[in-house]
Amino acid sequence: MSIAEMPDDGPGLRQVLLSPRGRLARLDMLFALFCVAIILAAIGLLWLGFATLLVPPEPVATFMAWLSVPLAGLALIGLVLFAFILAKRCHDRDRSAWFLLVLLVPAVQLWPLFELIFGRGSPQANQVGPAPRGMVAQWQAINGDL
Repeated sequence: MSIAEMPDDGPGLRQVLLSPRGRLARLDMLFALFCVAIILAAIGLLWLGFATLLVPPEPVATFMAWLSVPLAGLALIGLVLFAFILAKRCHDRDRSAWFLLVLLVPAVQLWPLFELIFGRGSPQANQVGPAPRGMVAQWQAINGDL
C-alpha cells in the first residue's frame, strides 16, 4: 500500500500542538515533544545570539530585559505546547488531563512520567476517541514489516 492509498485519519499538526483534545500514541508523543523542544531551543539560541550582537551590554538591566523577557515568553509557549501533548497522552492512557497536576508534587513526579512514557495506551476506543494509529502502525501498513 502506498502513502497515497492510505486513509489520513491521524491528527494533524494543529490538532497535536494546539489542542488538549484527542489521543496520542506513545512514540508520537515522544516525537512531538522532541520536535517542540528542538524548535524552541533553536529559537532561543537565535534570540540569544541576536540580543548579544545587537544590544549593547551596558546598562546591564536593559541587556537582561532584552534577553529574559522574550525567553520567558518562549518558555511559557513551550510549557503550554508540552501540556497539550501530555494531555493527549493522558487521554490515551484512560486518564484525565488533570493527572498532569501530579507532576507538581515533588515526592511523586517520576510516577506520571514513567506511566506516560512507558505505559501502553488503551487498545480500544474510550470516552475521548478511538485508539490512535501511531507511527509504527502507519509504517507497518506501508511496508508490511516490523
